[in-house]
Amino acid sequence: MYKSVFGLMLSLFTWNVYAISFSFDNYFPSIDTGEVWNYSGAAEFSLSLSAVDQGPFAGLKKLGNDKTGIVFSIEAGVLSWHSYNNQPLEAQVVFDQQFETNKAYKIDGRDVVFIAVPEYTVEAGTFNNVIAMVWLHPGYLANAKNAELNIDREETIFAASDIDYYAKGVGLIAYEAINLVDGSVAASYGLSSVQVEAIKSRQNDSVNTAALSYQVSPFKK
Repeated sequence: MYKSVFGLMLSLFTWNVYAISFSFDNYFPSIDTGEVWNYSGAAEFSLSLSAVDQGPFAGLKKLGNDKTGIVFSIEAGVLSWHSYNNQPLEAQVVFDQQFETNKAYKIDGRDVVFIAVPEYTVEAGTFNNVIAMVWLHPGYLANAKNAELNIDREETIFAASDIDYYAKGVGLIAYEAINLVDGSVAASYGLSSVQVEAIKSRQNDSVNTAALSYQVSPFKK
């Protein structure tokens, strides 16, 4: 089983496929350092946004903690990952395009499909405008999770292995590790709380609101 962006409550249902184009930087937090996202489930931990002040990535930002995280930069609306799970990437991953949902892409040498999720609920609340970043394993054929997410078999026949759920303007709200054979959820965690005012202040700054309305409620304080 592949390890996803961060590692390991959620009831699932089959989503109807609807295609959108989106810019991934709108789903990845790039705001003030010091903000904290708290998670619970198979693992309980916090991720914070901090400035990197030394080493080869000095001057960039990191979303993570002392064990895991992503070092990234956003310039002119282009998101770039420089380090992944505290390991420098062989080649910088640049999200410099409008992505389409239910279409296969290569990210850092791995196959990924993005799925638009109308609504997703975790302890912190119910989030609209969610993108599921589905990492695929080339050693296994499509499993039940692929079918549940309505992943187009013409795009990929590989099995879903890990899924990161990102809410627009918020960031990572959930993660699932998938059993490669039967597609069941082997482990998961979800967002339990986040700094409320900082998120609310970004509601009016969302990009492409004509295509995707932004709503979050209720938040756990």
